[in-house]
Amino acid sequence: MTRYVLVLSCAALSACQPAVSPELTMISDRATFDGRMQRAIITLTAADSHGLPGTGSVSLVAAAGEFIEGNEVQLVNGVTSVTFRCDPNEQAACDGALRLGATWGTQSATVQVKVTPSTPVVTVKWKVMPTYTLETLNDIVVGPGNTYWAVGTGGVVIRIVNDNWFRVETGVATTLRAAWTDGVHLVVVGDANTFLVWNGSKFDLLPLDGLDDFSAIAGTANALLAVSNKGRVAHYDGTGVGFEWLGDDVLRAIAQSDSGDTWVLGEKYWYRSDLTKWSTVTPPVLGNWASARFGPDGLWVAGARDTDNGPAGVVLTGPTPDWKSSTVTSGLLRDIFFVTGSDERFAVNESGVFRKPGTSDWQVIDSPAGGLAVAGRSATDIMVVGAGGVSIRRVQ
Repeated sequence: MTRYVLVLSCAALSACQPAVSPELTMISDRATFDGRMQRAIITLTAADSHGLPGTGSVSLVAAAGEFIEGNEVQLVNGVTSVTFRCDPNEQAACDGALRLGATWGTQSATVQVKVTPSTPVVTVKWKVMPTYTLETLNDIVVGPGNTYWAVGTGGVVIRIVNDNWFRVETGVATTLRAAWTDGVHLVVVGDANTFLVWNGSKFDLLPLDGLDDFSAIAGTANALLAVSNKGRVAHYDGTGVGFEWLGDDVLRAIAQSDSGDTWVLGEKYWYRSDLTKWSTVTPPVLGNWASARFGPDGLWVAGARDTDNGPAGVVLTGPTPDWKSSTVTSGLLRDIFFVTGSDERFAVNESGVFRKPGTSDWQVIDSPAGGLAVAGRSATDIMVVGAGGVSIRRVQ
């Protein structure tokens, strides 16, 4: 009898609770943005009739512009976010106020944003530098002689002498993908186990076991690390090379801080080392990562994340206090560079050059070409190289 009464009491209490209507809210991280480089992050939150986090998909609509992740997104624990872009240079309707809408089941929500176009950056002056090669130039550094060195396909290495590019013999015809320098030493790595060390007058090819394609290199003169498509890290101590295996992964990029904090970016995972052991790290954002560098305020990673509208070029910064993501442009970002003694950052892809001055948003720089790699000696001396032997130099 007691059990029967308790059941009735619980049922009665449930019946007395007020009904809760499903709810969908939609907010933007900014009320206005320029539409050229800036984007609006739209956050959607849903709760069901029991007050629990909503599930399923949310449909999005806008009279102009686009949601980079697509017009239908999935809720995760009742929340999801999307990036909204609306470039007035592409659509006249993007100039002014826009109302964005969302629908989840029978619930709907709207938010208004305003696009206020900004003036394109036109203050940078470039000089096209003939390289006398049609090979693709994959990387560039300021190396021995305080001059630019670029490496690329066909075993090509070129360097600037008296303001002109000159070919440096390598003795190899393989694709060279990355170069490292401390201003005195120079090491170049590439496909088919290519590991070249500059001895002051010519390149020496180190004999290696295996058949790795090296994609990136970082470290110090007597403790260099090169990563490969076989999931291996090559350790160069100034005399020879040894290997360690991180896992079944294609390793794309590597960066090391002055204190030895080392990050390797693979297609599946990221890996972190304190110079004693490696740990596997789940990438904070799923994507295709091409370059990593340590700057004065942490690790910066350039690449792209996939969206319904194709790859969106992004820059990640972190990991302290947390990871932050900035959408820079469409397409994969290939490289990122910090100007010593300046608060300027530069990024490049095949279609353009981008700059981030201080805490401002990323800006498009008017340039005669894009590129695959960027390096510099000062804020007014930046070199970009890329496909077809492209080379442009910032001179103002």
